[in-house]
Amino acid sequence: MKKFLVLVLSFLVIATAVQPQVAMASRRPPVPAEQWDPQVQLWLARAMVAEAGWLHERDHVAIAYVLARRWKRVTERYPTMRFLDVIRNYCAGLGGFRRSLTPRQTWLRSLWPDASQPEGWPRKVSWRRHAPLWRATFERAGDFARGELRDPCRGRAWHWGGTIDSPRGRMAAIDCGETANTFYRLVPRD
Repeated sequence: MKKFLVLVLSFLVIATAVQPQVAMASRRPPVPAEQWDPQVQLWLARAMVAEAGWLHERDHVAIAYVLARRWKRVTERYPTMRFLDVIRNYCAGLGGFRRSLTPRQTWLRSLWPDASQPEGWPRKVSWRRHAPLWRATFERAGDFARGELRDPCRGRAWHWGGTIDSPRGRMAAIDCGETANTFYRLVPRD
């Protein structure tokens, strides 16, 4: 009986110690599983690099959440809209559906999961140095899909912009922590 009680108490101690980790790992994914596949992960990772460069992890995550939030809003009116379509249409850095792409858009669209050197990569820039950054960004997109990353903007951002952009209409800057981009909320109409 004494061994049984020790075993039960040990189990309870371990269970309560592990509980916060389990709760963290069981966060709900921001995009439903039926909207996610390797192609979506690839395009989201490309968008992260296009819109925030290689090193701005907080921006990457915030951008992913803005895209998910925008997708949810769009599907209220257009229920068949895919998350992939929102990524490809909203991220100007990827070039949308233009007929001719800039050199940068060409290599961005040539980033692949195997981290092979993209088509059109600038000759004077080391791909060997950038390949690990690309792998990390691709993995970050997967972490986002699994709900493993928290929204640095805490659900408030609907847009983002770089230093060359300026807010329009009802957009007001919000604090998402240290980011390269500025993130914006929508100010309610009067």
